[in-house]
Amino acid sequence: MAMSAEFPLNTTVEAYDEVRQKVKTGDLVLFSGSNWFSRLIGWLTYSDWSHIGIVVCLEDVDRVMVLESIIMGGVHAVPLSSFVVHPNNPKKPYKGRVAVARHADVADTLKTKRFSFFQEALDLFGRSFDVGEMVAIFMRLILFAPRFAKLRKRPIIRNKKYLCSEYVDECYRAMGIKTPNNGVGFIAPVHFATDPKVCWVARLK
Repeated sequence: MAMSAEFPLNTTVEAYDEVRQKVKTGDLVLFSGSNWFSRLIGWLTYSDWSHIGIVVCLEDVDRVMVLESIIMGGVHAVPLSSFVVHPNNPKKPYKGRVAVARHADVADTLKTKRFSFFQEALDLFGRSFDVGEMVAIFMRLILFAPRFAKLRKRPIIRNKKYLCSEYVDECYRAMGIKTPNNGVGFIAPVHFATDPKVCWVARLK
């Protein structure tokens, strides 16, 4: 039974090997970090979710990858296992909660838009994280409290740098899928988490 988007963070954690069998290309991976920066993002956007990536399953080499954009590395790919305690993860696991979600339209859309999706997702590899836009968004949210209620409607300005949610949005747009953002001029993890077409697959951590 699919859960609503903002599901309780005390939802039962499933083992990585179990979750790995469920995930599909195009799934969303949402993160609720425990550090101050993640908490700030959550506070400003009225959401537990502070980061997002997108799944790509590479069946030929038996790998499940997460494509994401981060401050220090820009757009890149990491194994899904890198976020949990796992023999394939030589580093410390992600500090916080991790969940997998699925957009209702992705499976059918990938049947005809698979090439467009992969082309867009991979063409953006190496692009920088958009620190300037992140700061500008923070300032808007801080100055126009309550956070979403008083923001002026404005179009999203698209450039060659990407916040985590902007990168996932570009991958979805390549398939013709649009994420509701209330016209606030940016895309955040909360917009994916509260999309009526998104339901939860599992909590990984």
